[in-house]
Amino acid sequence: MCRPIPMTTALRMARTIRNSGGLAAFLLEKAHIAAVPGVAFEAPDDLRLTCASSMREITEGMDRMERCLRILQ
Repeated sequence: MCRPIPMTTALRMARTIRNSGGLAAFLLEKAHIAAVPGVAFEAPDDLRLTCASSMREITEGMDRMERCLRILQ
């Protein structure tokens, strides 16, 4: 997941993420991580994550999230 992609693709992705909903969609598609956009709980700039798994699975998920977010830097 989140294999290296061309810079032009990364820039296009970054431009399409305009809010927490866009970031949640990106994480679901690229990292297979479900997040609730902050607008759903009156915090439009935030994401809500639920950690209801083993520590190993949470660590793996956070590693996937980090790799995917680095694409957007």
